[in-house]
Amino acid sequence: MTRWNTLAAALLLIGCSVPVAAAQVAQSGPWAWHRIAVYTPAGGAGSDGVSLLDFDGDGDLDALGAWESGHGITLSMHPTAGEDEEQPWNLSELLGVDQPMEDAEAADFDGDGELDIIGVSVLDGAHGGGFWIRFDDSAAIDLDRHRNNNRWLNATVVDIDADGDLDVLGGGQTSRLNLWSNPGGALARVSANWLETTIATAKHVMAILPEDVDGDGDLDLIVSQRLSVSGAPPGLYWLEQGAAWARHDIGAQGLAGTITCRGDIDGDGDADLVQPYWQYGDHLHLHGRVPGGYLAAVSIPGPRTTDRAKGCAIGDVDGDGDADIVLALHGSQPIWLGTQDAGAWSWSMLSPLSWGNKTDEPVLSDVDGDGDLDVFVSVEYGQQAGLGWLENPR
Repeated sequence: MTRWNTLAAALLLIGCSVPVAAAQVAQSGPWAWHRIAVYTPAGGAGSDGVSLLDFDGDGDLDALGAWESGHGITLSMHPTAGEDEEQPWNLSELLGVDQPMEDAEAADFDGDGELDIIGVSVLDGAHGGGFWIRFDDSAAIDLDRHRNNNRWLNATVVDIDADGDLDVLGGGQTSRLNLWSNPGGALARVSANWLETTIATAKHVMAILPEDVDGDGDLDLIVSQRLSVSGAPPGLYWLEQGAAWARHDIGAQGLAGTITCRGDIDGDGDADLVQPYWQYGDHLHLHGRVPGGYLAAVSIPGPRTTDRAKGCAIGDVDGDGDADIVLALHGSQPIWLGTQDAGAWSWSMLSPLSWGNKTDEPVLSDVDGDGDLDVFVSVEYGQQAGLGWLENPR
């Protein structure tokens, strides 16, 4: 396996609700589906997450996939520029640990100028999942040395302590939100050198977004929590960096938060929060950004479906200058596009009914280089399980 090249991509994510007028719902135009990867060494083909990054430095974004059914992390290389989009995306296995993988990211943890791979596994037999990092061709290390049945779901990579090294934050299906502090340089290649700290009690963490919420110069953490645990109800909140990591609620507590997204919905130049909830897919909560925090929820009506909301992304998909929302649902109608006109929202279904019934958060990117935003998704169940993208017909 060759060494990985420089990281060159930034992703824009978002999610939002008080009830307002019902949204208009329609079937969209012909959004062509391109499935680019299927990975089945463990029998299933389901993917549970995708990150887009330029691994080979050719200017095109390649796809890093986490496979819950396939039990591994793969890299699918974007076809050469100018080739037909139906050309195959060459797939290689980067990390195979025979465990269901929930998330995958790439970053330079040891400061050698090359990308390393981190994969999050949810289950290891009777024990908890792991936080696996692979450096180049070497064997993977597991940051979760204690194996306390944490069943990890996600990894957030950020220099949280501003020391110049990338740290790792993780949440899972049990009750811990952890920080692993990077020792830096070659020391990062040994798991025992990473300092593990539990910074909050939080059950079934769905999203961790670093941001200096209070404007004091250090990074705080926006957290979406799906399930209740003693002293920590589910919902959307932020943790203030400090010795105690104090919790400050943003949204209504007691609601099962899923994957929060971030972007400028109202066009004021500040990134707002849009929050989907597991209980329903018929509305989202929008929290406008203000100095020192976020406003109370305003309702964005969803596509009026009984399916559960899983995650979303934001960008100008229809090219009219306003921010749109792409919403992923868990059910028979998985991918929707929400567009706004003078504050009113309309929804169109992008994916066919027979396509699949579980997707994670979508990623917006101009995959085919034609100047508009396409929708990249991972599909966990159904006829089209795997990784792929929906082509914007605009």
